[in-house]
Amino acid sequence: RISLLSDHTYYLHRIKRDRKKWVVIYYAREKDIGEAVAEVSVTIGELKRVDLASLKKQNEIGLRVDFKSFLPARVEPLVFGDQEPCLSITIRCDHRGSLSV
Repeated sequence: RISLLSDHTYYLHRIKRDRKKWVVIYYAREKDIGEAVAEVSVTIGELKRVDLASLKKQNEIGLRVDFKSFLPARVEPLVFGDQEPCLSITIRCDHRGSLSV
């Protein structure tokens, strides 16, 4: 799926500012003006996840990039509904400032 989207240009769609994070969203569009065929979402700041051992939310600081392709809803065999990211990259920063991928 990703190889079909490598020739597209990604344009800034929205910047969402939240209390402890920013989310920047880019879209690739069919022929630069049509429907969106892919989305790149960049989250900067607080990353949330659930620790299954204690069932408490742990807040982590870092950067996450999610790449979603909307081509499964447009190319045979058709897949409708919410699409999972094709690619996700997370870089976490601990309280001492060291990074982990």
